[in-house]
Amino acid sequence: MGIMQRNKGKRFERLIAKKLREAFPEYSEEIRRSIQSREAEESDVTGLPGFWVECQDAAKPTPLKKLEQAERDVMENKLNGEILPIAVTHQKNTIEIYVTMRMHHLHFIFGHHINDYRYCTPLSCVGIMPHVTVTLSDFLETAKEYIRHVGSQR
Repeated sequence: MGIMQRNKGKRFERLIAKKLREAFPEYSEEIRRSIQSREAEESDVTGLPGFWVECQDAAKPTPLKKLEQAERDVMENKLNGEILPIAVTHQKNTIEIYVTMRMHHLHFIFGHHINDYRYCTPLSCVGIMPHVTVTLSDFLETAKEYIRHVGSQR
């Protein structure tokens, strides 16, 4: 990866960290771009309670591959069932930023949000589960109660 690509990645990760700090000011001192030399010890943006955040800003983003990377990293760090992996992607020359996650994780977050777990599936599951992509703003709005709950459990 060239220096221009690395710099573009850094800028995008800083932008996502900034947006997360704005959405969750109570965690603003914890949310930051991670130190990239740590390999899979930390996600690209860390400090958001309950989530492993992998980021990609590219001409042709690959959200499913980034999600799979986040899932591998969560497993390697033995955080499966505690941390939900998500991929935050942006396509060059567009405005919208997207979040990709497994459908059962979105159901869990939403079920938590409405305090109704009848429609939630467990945090971990066997086999391949479908993924879903939502806008960053929709994700932040849906996940607010869940993030606050997870953060209060620390």
